[in-house]
Amino acid sequence: MRVLQLHGSTEIGDHQLLTSLGAGDIKWKGESVQDLEFLGSGKAKRAWKELKTDQLGGLVWNRIGRAKMTAAGWEWLLVKAYSSKGELVGEPHLRAVSEAIVETVAADFPQFPTLDDVGVRLATMRFLRSNGVCCRLLLILEASDNFPESCCGSVAQGILDHCSAIPAIRNRVFVALRTGKA
Repeated sequence: MRVLQLHGSTEIGDHQLLTSLGAGDIKWKGESVQDLEFLGSGKAKRAWKELKTDQLGGLVWNRIGRAKMTAAGWEWLLVKAYSSKGELVGEPHLRAVSEAIVETVAADFPQFPTLDDVGVRLATMRFLRSNGVCCRLLLILEASDNFPESCCGSVAQGILDHCSAIPAIRNRVFVALRTGKA
């Protein structure tokens, strides 16, 4: 997992993202995408529906794209941004969503402590990987008065520590720290 430093801009430039991810190209597919709507019908989408997460409440991704990671292949790029500690915790239903996902993928997947929204996204990554979906996750932590840069840094380190113990997603999760400094 890598931590990316972003300064000033409210948008991540595609060039900066391509360089950081080691990708050749990115094609954006949509914003505010619900659950796994971006997937075509296949094994992962069928398995997701079997979880009945729609009854628990869904996930919303800020942006979804396809990143060209090798000469032969494209991978999904899932993006979620956080601008406060409250957003990291998320809605109460997320713990149930995360537990439903973890039950299906592997007993060896450790639950992410306390930060339910981050935890469910990491569990979703593990779920997608276990169902044959090539994907990467970009979590953006936006520093503000309510979400100090030091807090963003400690959250990023916690995510890094957690992901380093999970081979299936270890090198597929990126955290971007965005500060207001130019």
